[in-house]
Amino acid sequence: MKSFDEETTQWPLSAPKIVTSTATLARQLQDLASHERENKKGELPTVVDCYMRDKSASKQEALSKFMELIEIGWKDVNEEMVKINCVPKKVVDKVVNFGGIAEVFYKNKVDGFTYPEKQMASHIAHLYIDPMLV
Repeated sequence: MKSFDEETTQWPLSAPKIVTSTATLARQLQDLASHERENKKGELPTVVDCYMRDKSASKQEALSKFMELIEIGWKDVNEEMVKINCVPKKVVDKVVNFGGIAEVFYKNKVDGFTYPEKQMASHIAHLYIDPMLV
């Protein structure tokens, strides 16, 4: 396996748009999936609560806004994917895959990280019990 040069290893640390967009959309997916559970704890307001308070918005308006922001984030990621030529494609793919993993874990606003039996059980079964032969 070929090793990366110094520029490639420093690239993610320079906060390129694809890295920040992927991290932001992953954070927003997690916030949407966990805000109900966090509300029940009642310890701190969630990002959805803060948006509702700051914008005088309903819960549905806040959730819709975050879904819109996630969609914009994916558009930014896709635009940046085709522009980047300063690092190997494999490196860019790893960044984008992080967003894809977040989509799988937090699909349909379900917190698959905290409650893997709700979201991840079938994926794990397909991966280890019923693997696809290639």
